[in-house]
Amino acid sequence: MFAYGYLWANNHRKLYAYNFIVFLVLFLTLLFANFAEAIAEARGKAQADSLRKTREETPARKISAVGKFHADDIAIIPSSQLKR
Repeated sequence: MFAYGYLWANNHRKLYAYNFIVFLVLFLTLLFANFAEAIAEARGKAQADSLRKTREETPARKISAVGKFHADDIAIIPSSQLKR
């Protein structure tokens, strides 16, 4: 009877250790996933801001007259001032 109780207790400890390891792996996976998502979101926002800034600061060459033009007819202006 004593041997049966000892084996059962030992088996219970192994099950507890296994459950704890599974819990730990899942918890670390959850933390890593949240951290990776936060970094990706921050990078996406930074890239969008950078693209907006580039669009506003890109120089454009505007030809003032249609048809024949000379070098004097070309003006360099910010692309944000262009109209469609």
